Amino acid sequence: MAWEMVALWRLMVRKKQGKKVSSRFLERQMAKCNEVGALDLSLEEAIENCTCAYGAEKILAKVSVASRKPWLESVCEAKAEAGDLSKEQELRNRIRIEDQ
Repeated sequence: MAWEMVALWRLMVRKKQGKKVSSRFLERQMAKCNEVGALDLSLEEAIENCTCAYGAEKILAKVSVASRKPWLESVCEAKAEAGDLSKEQELRNRIRIEDQ
């Protein structure tokens, strides 16, 4: 969701700068992000929202990396209980698959 907001505000800045942006595509992006009145904003407000969206995306990326490992461990524990592999072996398999 955060990257969609960044994409929306990048498109909005381009539109406000007078560059060519498809209005239909912009409307679809606004609907996806639930930003109905985004076209009414000025260029400065669009730039400000774009920088805020970038910041939110960076924060989310940092948090998602930290929360990925506990989630992966819980998945491996559940798969180990259901199958014949140990939790450690399952975890090694999952990490190797993700690294590919």
